[in-house]
Amino acid sequence: MALGIGKDDKGAYKPSLWMTVKAFSRDNDETLVNKLAGTAKGSLVTVSGRLTYEAFTDKEGQERVSTGLVASKIEDFDSAAAETEGDEAEKAFEEPNFG
Repeated sequence: MALGIGKDDKGAYKPSLWMTVKAFSRDNDETLVNKLAGTAKGSLVTVSGRLTYEAFTDKEGQERVSTGLVASKIEDFDSAAAETEGDEAEKAFEEPNFG
């Protein structure tokens, strides 16, 4: 999954933050797993879940950290935005400001 970081002072988009999203089935319910597997590249989705951090050593011997998300809920962005009303629908997808 790619997260848009927003724009710099000149209006150019900053590089995206990439994150691995994992989904597991519970009690043989494959709904969440199938939803994640069926999400097309470039689709806007809302994902809720638990953040994970994993430290590892890459092939060159450098210590790295990987950020991930264990999904508990995945919704199409359009359906998530439709659930909000009035001005909230417009605020549902704003450019984040990380600094």
